[in-house]
Amino acid sequence: MKFTNSVIGIYGSKRAINYEYTFAATSITNTNFFMSTRNSEGSSRVIACNWLAIGQ
Repeated sequence: MKFTNSVIGIYGSKRAINYEYTFAATSITNTNFFMSTRNSEGSSRVIACNWLAIGQ
């Protein structure tokens, strides 16, 4: 879904709670974004996340 004006926020939570990884939305535009995950050493891993994007 494309937001006509702007993205207000992207909110999410990890579903795999046993991993010590954080996630963040990156490369945010009105039409898409990427979820990036990292641990404290900087390694990435595919982790299931739930998310909600709000825009106008």
